[in-house]
Parts: sequence; structure tokens; C-alpha cells
Amino acid sequence: MSFELMCTCGPTLKDPAMIAKVIQEGVQTIRINFSHGTAVDHENYFNLIQEGSKLAGMPIKVMGDIQGPKFRIGLFESKKILLQRAQSFTLDSSKQPGSQHRVYLPHPEIFEAAEVGDELLLADGLAILQIIGKSPQKLECVVIKAAEIGDCKGISLPARQINCEFINESDLVSIQTANKLKIDVLMLSFVQCLEDVQKARKLFSGHLMAKIETPAALRNLKEIAGAADSVLIARGDLGVEAGLAQICFNQKWICRQLKDENVKIYAATQFLESLVTKREPTRAEANDIYQARKDGICGILLTGETANGVDPLNAVKWLKRLAEAGK
Repeated sequence: MSFELMCTCGPTLKDPAMIAKVIQEGVQTIRINFSHGTAVDHENYFNLIQEGSKLAGMPIKVMGDIQGPKFRIGLFESKKILLQRAQSFTLDSSKQPGSQHRVYLPHPEIFEAAEVGDELLLADGLAILQIIGKSPQKLECVVIKAAEIGDCKGISLPARQINCEFINESDLVSIQTANKLKIDVLMLSFVQCLEDVQKARKLFSGHLMAKIETPAALRNLKEIAGAADSVLIARGDLGVEAGLAQICFNQKWICRQLKDENVKIYAATQFLESLVTKREPTRAEANDIYQARKDGICGILLTGETANGVDPLNAVKWLKRLAEAGK
């Protein structure tokens, strides 16, 4: 089985000459993260990638990654607060700036879906709240994992499938950009069910890659995989939503479940995280890539390693070397 090297453009991978070098090293697909920047920024990145492809004298696929339904809290009067373990904290529908004891939650669908006893994850799981009381526009919680949190941090409710618009206005703009530029692959973030993929299919006729990063996506895995053209195990948010300790199990479980489904499985997040700042990967990272190949994963996407790393080309070379060792 051929193995696909993929990477992400960004501040340290935007020079066409460097893009040409990673393509010549074997990268077949370059990702543009639509969660950051404007449509103009995304088009500029696309043009830089095409210029790099011409310099390399080799074709390249471009992948656009839409943000998806990411939920966020409101603002704090002091910009950030320190949540203490066992303290009370309330999420409510008041648009007033937050305090040490409350903050605005502009998502009625979370109020509707949440139940007493559920856990809410703030700032990608840095802080965890447990719901102890509920009313239509208020969730009363106790802090079970302390952390400092700031304005507009992400919030998730892993135990529930939240009924919301899968493709929001921002994502519609991103998909319009993808269609305009004839981007090859559209990555779907925070997919929960078959219907999410079907909605995207009506808007984009190219390759759809569904990111598996929520408990709901795990529950509906085969339906999602059957509707998409490929799936990507997005280990970052999956580790937050389903638990860091379950990452290895979930990766292997996904691969086993889809073994006979004739669907390509990719994976991303922290495969070579040390190379964001260093020159050589850890032994654990080398083993991680080897195990991914053994699991049946057919390609790995580098994210921060190339978008923000000290040496994107070095990261690609290491991915290629370690992936080949796992044949």
C-alpha cells in the first residue's frame, strides 16, 4: 500500500522555494487551514502552493480544512480568569462580560443538549466543569479540573450529540473559496453524522475527507465513512473529546472497523510535534509512525510541524524516513 505524505502551509511554509523542496521530497498534498485568516489569505496560500509546484516541476494536491461547528464562550471583564477546583461556575445567556463565577454561552443548542452530570470541556480540555443544575438558559457547574481560561475559548460537551448547523456562514465562505480555486480535497471538521457529510456533498463536488474527532463521529463511524471519500483520525480534538488515554485504542479501533470498508484512513496531530522546535524526533514519535502504518493508516498529515516549525523540510524528511521504515 502506498503511503501519502501530507503537510500544512503556514508562517514557516509559505515560500514557494521551500514548498517546492517539500514537494520534491515526496509531499503529495498540502493543507490550507481555513480556520485561520481570510478568504484572501487562503487564496494567497493556494497561489504560493501552485508556484511551488511549478518550481518543483511536480503536481500537488491542495486540501482545504473548514472550521466546522466550533463552540466558544463569551468575553471576560478581566480578559481571563483562574478557575479553582471545586468552585461554582455558571454558563448563562446574559451577554454581560464574564466574571470569576460566570460567563456568557451564546449557544442555545448546548443548553438544550446538556444534562445534569455531564462534563463540559473548556479551552480544549484545560478546564473541566461538571453540570450540577440546569435551566433553559443557565447551566450551573462545579469545577473538577482547574485552569486559567480566557476570552472566547472553545467549549465542548463530549457526552452529547449537539443539534446545530454543521456548515455555518464562515464555512460557506470557505467552501466558496474551495470551489473557486478548484481545491482537490475538502476536510470536514467536527462531523457528527451521515447528514453532515451529505450537506457538504451538496456544496462541494470534489473529494470529501471526514475528520473523526468526536464521540458522535465514533458512534456513527461507518455511516460517515460510507458517505465520505476518506476519513482522517484527527487526534488533537479526539484526544480532548474522547479522552487522551483513549487515543491509541480509538486509532486502532477505527482502523479495525473500517478494514473491510474500502475507505482510505489518514491521521494527524503530534506525530512529530518535537520538530516544531527541535531537529530530531523522539523515540516515541518514531514508534508512533511505525504503529500507524501497522494499523493500516495510508497517510499522515503534518500540521504545526510544517506550518510553524523551525524546519518544515526536515520534518517532511523525517516523516518520509520513518514511514518507509514501517512498511
